[in-house]
Amino acid sequence: MTRALTLRDSDMRPDWRRISVLGLVLYILTVGIGQLAMGTIPAFTGLVIVYAILWATAVWAHGGVLTLLGACTALFGAQHVLVSQIAKVFLGQRPDIPLYHPVETMAINAVAMAGLLAAAMVLRLPFFMKAKSILQPEMRLDQLRVMTLVFTVLMAVRYIGAAGIGGPLRFLIQFDFLTPLAVACATAYTVLESKGKRLLSPWVIISAGLPLVSGIVFSQRKEAAYAFVILVLTAALFGFRFRTVHILAVGAVLAFFQIIIFPYALYARSEITGRTFGSNFSQATDMFMEVLQNPRKFQERAKDPPPPSNYAKQRLYYYGEASPTLDRLSLITTVDILVHSAKNEGHTGWKTISRGFEMVVPRALNPDKNPIGTSNWLARRGTGLVGPTDFKTAITMGFVSEAFVAFGWTGVILIPFITCLAFFTVFRIAVHPAMKNNLWSCAFAISLPWVFSEGTLQQQVIQVIQNGPLIAVTGAIIVIFANTMVTKKNLNSETAAQARMDRA
Repeated sequence: MTRALTLRDSDMRPDWRRISVLGLVLYILTVGIGQLAMGTIPAFTGLVIVYAILWATAVWAHGGVLTLLGACTALFGAQHVLVSQIAKVFLGQRPDIPLYHPVETMAINAVAMAGLLAAAMVLRLPFFMKAKSILQPEMRLDQLRVMTLVFTVLMAVRYIGAAGIGGPLRFLIQFDFLTPLAVACATAYTVLESKGKRLLSPWVIISAGLPLVSGIVFSQRKEAAYAFVILVLTAALFGFRFRTVHILAVGAVLAFFQIIIFPYALYARSEITGRTFGSNFSQATDMFMEVLQNPRKFQERAKDPPPPSNYAKQRLYYYGEASPTLDRLSLITTVDILVHSAKNEGHTGWKTISRGFEMVVPRALNPDKNPIGTSNWLARRGTGLVGPTDFKTAITMGFVSEAFVAFGWTGVILIPFITCLAFFTVFRIAVHPAMKNNLWSCAFAISLPWVFSEGTLQQQVIQVIQNGPLIAVTGAIIVIFANTMVTKKNLNSETAAQARMDRA
């Protein structure tokens, strides 16, 4: 009884490290036993287990999933291999079928993950551990109020430019990080100002609503989905007290995205061809209402199989039929198809990698710069991934397959390590990695891991050379501006002083 009365809060918290280890062991046992029982090639299953261990170690090296770089690594491993392998077990399907080169494909993924782990371990050296990030956690209400106003206005101006209303404002389209920053700032300010009791405010509704409207009009689901998830994540990490009604509301919104928004976006992206808000609004509204009236029709349309003769396209369906959400989390098939193409057509060398360096050169210095990404060029080498004349759809593939396509096994050994070391270093310097009470890491906790996991080497180069420094500089300027507009009061100090008074 005495022990129960003297328990501290820390004694009541779950041991997440132990839970993580138990979760990893459970995953390994489930996948290992399940795959071997179905007749999977033992070498393939062994490599899946090695991959899972390397992945868990890399996430730990970054400090866990509640750090920005830990989240990047966690999603990368889950999307490329881990989700697909557990899904195949529960569906009762052999995971080495229908892959062309199952063992080699899995070995390539495992070596790439070893490169991620090596890069993460380098960042644990004292030099990096002692380095102070440019954008630090901020909890001052007066400063957050100004930052919320500034980022929300900039986000609105960006959408005005994207809608074709303000020509001179179109350069802000490249500042896609303004949306997550506006959502995180508005949410953090609302939660802190209400002492954890309130989630919604006019600022939160505006910052999350604008991406949704833009996503419907321009048939883009990414920013709208990101905004909602960032809202929920930031609220949780800034101390909002979620009750049953809030959890049910979050579930309802997620179901709305899955049942309505995602099928709509897949349908509308090939039908809406305008580039301005006015030219798209009427057509987008009609399509959206059509999806609302009969969502099942469009969910089934997304699963329409290819013609029976299109064997290559059938192979892309890892689970036997199209499943847009699950397929997006199963990039092992893309790696396998591109490995097969490299074996048949040869390697490409620097052809796609150099495009990333070309993209970061300002158009004023490179007026002939081609804005088309490299993902579709690579995808057309893999039969069934994308149509031969499709230059628009940015196919999801990641940089592991590209490393092999470029330089074979040499590329797989070197490129993931070099790419990840550069990526981790830049964003470790730009943003303090911990997410708890840190609006910066909360803001990028969805978009940055997604680009890291899905992006080609061209996109990684742009992130490292252009976007990372741009985020740091823009954020620092807004912080300095906010500091000049408010008095010097520290919320942490005020909270600590109030706690001492309460104890007295």
